[in-house]
Amino acid sequence: MRENQMDATYEIKFVFHPDYLYTHVFAEGLSLNASHDLWAEIADESRLLSFKKVLFAVDIIKQINLLDVFQAASDLVGMGFTGIKIAFVNPNPSHYNNTKFAEIVGDNMGMYGKIFQDANEAKSWLLKM
Repeated sequence: MRENQMDATYEIKFVFHPDYLYTHVFAEGLSLNASHDLWAEIADESRLLSFKKVLFAVDIIKQINLLDVFQAASDLVGMGFTGIKIAFVNPNPSHYNNTKFAEIVGDNMGMYGKIFQDANEAKSWLLKM
């Protein structure tokens, strides 16, 4: 479990598959700083093992505000995620609008990602091409 200065904690699990990196994040909620920290961990793992595809699944109860969603999505570009295909899995329907907004922001900044509520659909999309 990781903690940052805002006392937001999360747990991140990595599973290494031959064609992609699977990450699963568990948290009550995330601050913008915690979001940045966890994506930095994912970026490090992706670079270390040369993954170009990431399946990012979350179990987060509270969503962050829309301004922080914009900033978090923008930060991913600077972390090197423009060359990585990312399937975002968030099964919580109440988070759909914020997650979709993050997808649009990332797309407008040159990222290649798509949101899903089902992990099998995400994996199928991720492994195409």
